[in-house]
Amino acid sequence: MKKITVLFLLLIFILSGCNSGSTSPTPSCADVCTPTTLANTIDTNTYLENDPEQSIVYNNAIATYNAFLHGESSAQSGDGKTFTVLQYGLNNDGIVSYSLGDVNNDNVPELFIHGHHYHILAFDGTQLVEWYDSQSWQPIYLLENGAVWQVHSSVNYNYSYVTFDDDGILENIFFTQPYEGDPNLIYYFRGNGISREVSKDDWDDLTNPYFKQAKNVIELNWIEWK
Repeated sequence: MKKITVLFLLLIFILSGCNSGSTSPTPSCADVCTPTTLANTIDTNTYLENDPEQSIVYNNAIATYNAFLHGESSAQSGDGKTFTVLQYGLNNDGIVSYSLGDVNNDNVPELFIHGHHYHILAFDGTQLVEWYDSQSWQPIYLLENGAVWQVHSSVNYNYSYVTFDDDGILENIFFTQPYEGDPNLIYYFRGNGISREVSKDDWDDLTNPYFKQAKNVIELNWIEWK
């Protein structure tokens, strides 16, 4: 019986030794951590995605927007000043959110920034430039025809209907409506060669086309900036 027990233990020892000799060493990170694996540790949700089905200009614009959003490049304001993403936002501590929208229907989206104001930035082929500053915290809306619509109120209702050409030159149709029942305020219209106080009937005729367009809003996908 003892001989059988000794032989059994000896067999176990031999088998365990064989297994130990055939076990592969644990692979190092250099063996398995490919660039793709390492990239997965980055929060890619904060990056706008390229689209291989779109033009080179489209994807160059996306790359420029990503560089700006992640503090790797700057942009030019309308008055020629240079600014960074950190200059946009409440108390100058960054932006709140961003989105893409095509305001001149050229199939290359512009970058919408929501900070203290709303801004529209565009890639002009060489750099990032500011096309529009809402000058207000009130939200802006992109319409199906590419126009930007904004409504804000202070002592009256103010409406802005902004369109852009291929170079980002904007036209701002602006009109004002007094609060209902307030006789001290005026109806005002600026655009299409007009810049003056107008009657209520004329105001209705002038503004009706813009109110119709304002019903056709494109839902923007606003992304929280991190």
